[in-house]
Amino acid sequence: MKPKKLYRHWVKSLQHLQAALDREWPRCRKHGGVESIHRLRVLLRRGRIYVRQGRAVLGRYDVRVFCDRAKTVSNAVGLVRDCDMALQWLRRAGAKPAEIDAIRKKRLRLWQAGRNKFKEPLAIPQPHNSKDASEKIARKVYSRLLETAKKAWQEVHACPTPIINLKNLQWHELRRDLRRLRYLRELVLTPKQQRQDRLLRLLIHLQNLLGTAQNCQVTSTLLKSCPYKLKLAEERRKCLEKADSALDKLRKSREWRRIKSRIC
Repeated sequence: MKPKKLYRHWVKSLQHLQAALDREWPRCRKHGGVESIHRLRVLLRRGRIYVRQGRAVLGRYDVRVFCDRAKTVSNAVGLVRDCDMALQWLRRAGAKPAEIDAIRKKRLRLWQAGRNKFKEPLAIPQPHNSKDASEKIARKVYSRLLETAKKAWQEVHACPTPIINLKNLQWHELRRDLRRLRYLRELVLTPKQQRQDRLLRLLIHLQNLLGTAQNCQVTSTLLKSCPYKLKLAEERRKCLEKADSALDKLRKSREWRRIKSRIC
């Protein structure tokens, strides 16, 4: 994809993200539902990644302000999301009503505190004169995107296995790099192409496995019962074994080798 075409994709993605954020922000703040919080966090993560690719165009200050505020909101509702995952797991495990009620009360306290973090709507920085961008401006975004994707590719490709032995920092970096690769890949594909893209399917599958393992770990920290912790540890171990296979399959795929130098 040529720089100007990719630039147009990027601008359109920022506009779509803002429209989605305008819909989800008041809905989430009003109800704080499980799915609404999840959608808001995804929008904020995606927004931070896309905005950072245009730092030279949008302005470093505006990008930093948006990313800092988006992270603050995401972290606040992330604690509520952790309780939601724990509640789902407890219901599946047939936990006692008292155990479920304790987590539900904790969720309510965290939601009331987190809700105060996003009173004012969040605006995603937008480029000026986006339709008449010069080749130089388009190339700046293009180069930044390629640089981000290449670095993420290298980190994922060099990630040691088994994943269960990774330290906390390595674990979070792996999830972060996979997220960047996925979102940047989606940026350059149409919705129809996204459904057909094998690389994207492999990235999403691995990301989902690691997300489930992360949910097990977070839920374990919220629960006090030893039998629950043992069961969660076993579920996490099985998930990470599958993730090892998924990572190996991803790195051996033709599509993975093809994007070594470019993702678009």
